[in-house]
Amino acid sequence: MLRSCPVDSDSGALVIESAAGPGGPIDHVFSGAYRRAAIEAVSGWDERMIANEDFEADYRLRQAGGVIWLEPSAATKWYTRESLPALSRQMWLYGRHKAVTLRLHPDSLRLRQLAPPALVLGLVASTALRTRLGLALVGAYAFGSAGLGAEAARSSGASAACGALVPVVVHTSWAFGLLFGITACPSASSGSALPPRRPDAEH
Repeated sequence: MLRSCPVDSDSGALVIESAAGPGGPIDHVFSGAYRRAAIEAVSGWDERMIANEDFEADYRLRQAGGVIWLEPSAATKWYTRESLPALSRQMWLYGRHKAVTLRLHPDSLRLRQLAPPALVLGLVASTALRTRLGLALVGAYAFGSAGLGAEAARSSGASAACGALVPVVVHTSWAFGLLFGITACPSASSGSALPPRRPDAEH
């Protein structure tokens, strides 16, 4: 997401020529290609979810003994959000539905997913308890992430100014979405985390 400023100024499209690292089994891959029989065997994507449904389906596939394979030679063309507010809404939604996924599948939690909410809560708490220290930490985080974002954008041919703002927007929006989802969503154990699935959604 550090490269979420468009590279192609006409279409807003960014082409990822290859994935980082070698190919092999992986927990989740976006824009994946699936064997129809495999995805139908686990009841397909959960259409009640409007975000994070691909990760949730990948988790069920892996639990059923399937393998999600990363193919570095595969190229994907995707379209970025055209403004920072739109990116913020997207990330909030992702965080919100990550909370739903975690309620449905607690074992899917990865420690790295705790980093954004821990960062936000830590900065808020430190600012509330020790204002000067908190503001200093906020400034250090903002400065560091802006530098990394600008460099990532510059190396991709995107706007460094836009790239400098992207990390903060992504981290905080996703974190607040996750925290909202955790506190606002009913427990999945009660069967009410999502509306009941339609009968025709079961295969």
